[in-house]
Amino acid sequence: MIYIKYCILILLTINAGAIGAQTATGSILDKSTGKPLAYANIGLPGKNMGTTTDETGHYILPLPGTNDGDTVKISIIGYLPQIVTVKDLLAYPNINLQPKNNELKEIVIKPKEFRQRVLGNTNNNKKLVIGFTSYKLGHELGTIMKIKRRPTYIDSVRINIAHCTADSVFFRLNISEEVDGEFNNILTQPIYISASTKDALENLSVNLTKYNLVVRHDFLVSVEVVRELNNKEIFLCATMLGNKAYMRSVSQAPWTKIAIAGPSISAYVTY
Repeated sequence: MIYIKYCILILLTINAGAIGAQTATGSILDKSTGKPLAYANIGLPGKNMGTTTDETGHYILPLPGTNDGDTVKISIIGYLPQIVTVKDLLAYPNINLQPKNNELKEIVIKPKEFRQRVLGNTNNNKKLVIGFTSYKLGHELGTIMKIKRRPTYIDSVRINIAHCTADSVFFRLNISEEVDGEFNNILTQPIYISASTKDALENLSVNLTKYNLVVRHDFLVSVEVVRELNNKEIFLCATMLGNKAYMRSVSQAPWTKIAIAGPSISAYVTY
């Protein structure tokens, strides 16, 4: 395509494998209200096989090459995750998730004198971009933020978009602390990023002060595809010498470290 002629294009190729005849189709619901849960994650942990529900809580999960005893994880921020077998999912495809009783968040008291810092990758050069060759629900791409002091307060994040053929962008924002090699999402409710393409190309940032986000470890800020893009493209600016970056192909898939380059995602923090 013409766009490639004017940029260095880094593609994260996802091979989902052949689609078999075995497919789970159902809905994920709030157990207490019966209401559908939009953009819930469902997939096989440790495998590149997963998806998210649509706006109505409905999902379609192809299960090629799976065994009856393989486990499927269903989750969304604010609810207790549920684990079922492939056999049970095919027999009972509608899943009810129990709302999580979140502990009262600690009161955030910032010192009278504090420093403001920008962490992550800030490059806004649209000639070096990073994206996917295909967009599957649950695709996720993020950048590690290395903290300088504990605790660190996350005030906002910024995502530099380089190119978009869709009319608008819509992502779920995830923030996860890195503890003992694992990423643990610290959010108590989902955060969605929605903007017109014009606005996204100029300034795509999210104010997080109302969430009182406090971290004591390095953390991953990532954006997740939760809506079908219908063959449209969204690419982020990239950097070759920035902080470590990670991606995963679909919901519940393992994280993979990106060695070539990372997306231009930054966090504005105080400590």
